Amino acid sequence: MILMKIGGLILTENELIVTRKKGVKPRRPRSRASFDVNLTNVTALVDEEMARYDLEPLCHIHGVYEEERRKIQRLSKRKPKTGRRLTEKYSRRERNRAKDFMHKLTTEIAEELSEMESGAILEDLKNVKSRVLRRSKDLSRKQHGYPWGQVDGM
Repeated sequence: MILMKIGGLILTENELIVTRKKGVKPRRPRSRASFDVNLTNVTALVDEEMARYDLEPLCHIHGVYEEERRKIQRLSKRKPKTGRRLTEKYSRRERNRAKDFMHKLTTEIAEELSEMESGAILEDLKNVKSRVLRRSKDLSRKQHGYPWGQVDGM
């Protein structure tokens, strides 16, 4: 049974639009899957079996755009307006590509869990940046670009 709720009303000059929200009937999971999130992978323990999801493409995305920003910063000394515009452009591209990768990965994981009728247990990723940062410059740089909230909201 699909539950439908009224999502909102949008009033335009010529019409009234009623949006609907599709409700989901909650299910009790048969088992639980626990996840550990690292910089280069997400490790899962599902029904006493290990599964590893690779995050190397995400690290590659961040590395490529870090190098681009380094080149732009050299340009910014001579042409600050162009440098600012290019920095915004490449930062937006990096953010969109990282977000797309994480969305596809978490959707894949959620679908696998749904097929196995399993629930997810995630580690607490709140304030993880403040707990880990300031150990080393290189680690701080890697941590800064990581989309922690997207994994946590899986």
